[in-house]
Amino acid sequence: MMDSGPSAMPHVNAGKLKVLGTTSVKRASAFPTVSTFSEQGLKGFDVVAWNGMVVPAGTPAPIVAALNASIRKACNDPQVIESMNAMGLEVANGTPAEFGNFLRTEIRKWGKAVAQAGVQID
Repeated sequence: MMDSGPSAMPHVNAGKLKVLGTTSVKRASAFPTVSTFSEQGLKGFDVVAWNGMVVPAGTPAPIVAALNASIRKACNDPQVIESMNAMGLEVANGTPAEFGNFLRTEIRKWGKAVAQAGVQID
């Protein structure tokens, strides 16, 4: 099965699940000895669950900057990082521009996958 860290971690910690590989392009800090699927031969395999904060288009830049500063401060807190890592999550703490670039990349990647698979809405 493929699952996300927060739902799988309790079962992994209880010895009920064994992690065979991670789906990101780099190894997960929660499983540093577990190779990625890309390392196992599925070159370029990169499928990750992620969360992010967004605001409505046109939100004034000073508000975006203040929100980003607060979020970055919280995400740099060692206790937050430790808590997130314990759940199998990685903290990616960037700028609004970096997140925008990430979102555009994800939309292109998954848009291409949907088109190639011929997915249709019923």
